[in-house]
Amino acid sequence: MMLRQWSKQILSKWIDVYTILIQRMIASDDQSAKDRLEKELLENVVKMSENSQPLSVRTSSMYFLARIAHNNSLNSKAAFSTKLLPKVRALCQDFNWEVRKEICRHIHFISSYIENPSSILLTDLVELTEDEEIEVKTCAIKTLVKHMLKIFPPIFCKS
Repeated sequence: MMLRQWSKQILSKWIDVYTILIQRMIASDDQSAKDRLEKELLENVVKMSENSQPLSVRTSSMYFLARIAHNNSLNSKAAFSTKLLPKVRALCQDFNWEVRKEICRHIHFISSYIENPSSILLTDLVELTEDEEIEVKTCAIKTLVKHMLKIFPPIFCKS
């Protein structure tokens, strides 16, 4: 897999272009092409997040997941929920603190894309606020505050 050799910056740019291209290609009328592209996209992101991958690739997989959600790069949100959400939840429990920190940084994109984010990912995010690593804990708290500001009406958020 070529991704192992790329720097984080190159990998991020590749992910940006790839998710935009997939989004455009999925807009075509050819259902078999759509299904093939979606399958390839799902396989790539799952491979990137495997424990055998270098840390730079694994942490980039969270960015990939967020870009898929942000660009609506799948045929349906249900495909994301059934095929990628279990991976997201597993990454929240990853053995490496840098992976957990990265998922905290990108979980708000993912939660805005899936059907019922508060009951699914909010629990994982709250657990990450109790992480043993201070950087993970800090990132989780910041993300939780951003999430709460979106939930509460603006009148409650005024100082």
